[in-house]
Amino acid sequence: MTLGFSNTKGIAAIMVARMVEQGLLNYKDPVAKYWPEFAQNDKGNITVEMLLSHQAGLVSLDEPIGLFDITANPEKVERSLSVQKTAWPAGSAHGYHSLTYGLYVDTLIPKIDPRKKFATDPNSLVATGAKAVKEFAQGSSLLLNNPYYTEHVLSCCYGTGTARGFAKVYGILSNSGVDENNQRLLSEKAIKILATPLVSGEDQTLGVETKFGPGTGFKENPRGELIFGHSGNGGQVAMADLKNSIGVAYLTNYLSMYAFGDDPRYVDLENELYKSLDSYKTRAS
Repeated sequence: MTLGFSNTKGIAAIMVARMVEQGLLNYKDPVAKYWPEFAQNDKGNITVEMLLSHQAGLVSLDEPIGLFDITANPEKVERSLSVQKTAWPAGSAHGYHSLTYGLYVDTLIPKIDPRKKFATDPNSLVATGAKAVKEFAQGSSLLLNNPYYTEHVLSCCYGTGTARGFAKVYGILSNSGVDENNQRLLSEKAIKILATPLVSGEDQTLGVETKFGPGTGFKENPRGELIFGHSGNGGQVAMADLKNSIGVAYLTNYLSMYAFGDDPRYVDLENELYKSLDSYKTRAS
């Protein structure tokens, strides 16, 4: 068990996609339709899609928020998010919302889902969407294993699980959205939306080229084919490869300086995986 860090953004994106499928939410709707106070300071035009794909310009907060405020003082958190001004005109550019992604998504979802059918805890998102995935559970890792911290889960970065658990989820998406027990996680239409970039180009926050869908990130596999999911701090990776029908995940307790699926430890394993896949296909044919 270890922290997935930003891998959990992809899991949150799957949860939102399920809500869209059930008619609870629409990507094209303004966030303010579900959360009226959000419209303050010229944010009324920001759609759910813009927020999820890092186009909203809400990359930081003027009023500091502590981790414990999330549980102990949610009114303060919501007020701070509602009055925040954008760093650029929403929709005119994109820039990675590293931490604020989780704060906004985790505040928005309960407003749409008051009966809490969907949880914003990334550890339970998978259980909601694909009951076959039992590897996701509350756990601990690194210096962040203090339960006073891990109970405050953020969908931007604070989900705990295993590489097998993450890979299982994306393996389901990569095989038409249905698991081995014939349980459907998402429709093929919804998966296609997650697998399609909404923005690409220079990232206003990171200063590098990035691509984002509605909560999903992208990278190329060793064959130069685009795969989707999300990478995370320290080298964590969790992706779906639709063309080759596989889910890929790498989690480590030994964090590195890498965060974009470029950790040499992961890259070596990924290269060997695709070599093995080629070999398997050759034998199978």
